Amino acid sequence: MRKIIYGGTSIFTGDRIADAILEYGAALAGASQADVIEFPGRDASGELRELRLLLGPASQMVSEDVDIEWPEILSPETVAHLDDLTADLTTLPDFALPTFGDQDDQRGTS
Repeated sequence: MRKIIYGGTSIFTGDRIADAILEYGAALAGASQADVIEFPGRDASGELRELRLLLGPASQMVSEDVDIEWPEILSPETVAHLDDLTADLTTLPDFALPTFGDQDDQRGTS
């Protein structure tokens, strides 16, 4: 379980979810973009909730391991979704390089 401290508030979520949030936040910052994400987590009282978080270029957050007896929050769908969003921002698009004439063209040779 990890604690994320953001905007003076502590929230708790699964290890993989927290890592995916930080990676996506870094990708958003690199692209000068912002997004609102939803993910499962626990508030300071331990209540399980669906949380919403604004991530953007100025987001400052800390994530740390915590030893709490609450069950680990697993959400493979959330992790996959955040990983996809991160990849969309960090993967260069495929494109074709321009070609100039036929490479087998023998012009200019004697």
